[in-house]
Amino acid sequence: MNTSLEDYLKNIYYLQTSSGKVTNMILAEKMNVSSAAVSEMISKISKSGYIKNVPYKGFELTKKGENLAINLVRKHRIWEVFLVKNLKFSWEKVHSEAENLEHASSDELISQLEIFLGNPKFDPHGHPIPDKYGNIPESDLICLSEMNVGQCAYIKQVSDKSSEV
Repeated sequence: MNTSLEDYLKNIYYLQTSSGKVTNMILAEKMNVSSAAVSEMISKISKSGYIKNVPYKGFELTKKGENLAINLVRKHRIWEVFLVKNLKFSWEKVHSEAENLEHASSDELISQLEIFLGNPKFDPHGHPIPDKYGNIPESDLICLSEMNVGQCAYIKQVSDKSSEV
């Protein structure tokens, strides 16, 4: 499996879980690539059985595609924990390093790394880490914008997409 295909699957997974709708245009915007590049890759991914077309909605991951995407998310987040906790990487650098490492890591390496780290449930940004079976820990988070003025809360999750955090 190549890195590009894995990146597409992971981005489709993120879009699917956040908005439910994934189209060529939305995916192209998220990945910062052309619609033509997305169309070409979607054709390849579809032939491999990782996605299926959904009329009037775009496309979605098959169970096979979802399992692979969740495993990539798992690898990425475990690497983030390791890099921050053990190698003292800063939050603004950890994401890109984990992006590279997730593609080069076997499931066995990740399982051993997870044990070494004490079986973390959340990455440094507060995002849940799927277990080796694809189960994702529950969280009871609400958005700061949904809180009332003067209401107290703990910040448990921040975006890993901005270096301003």
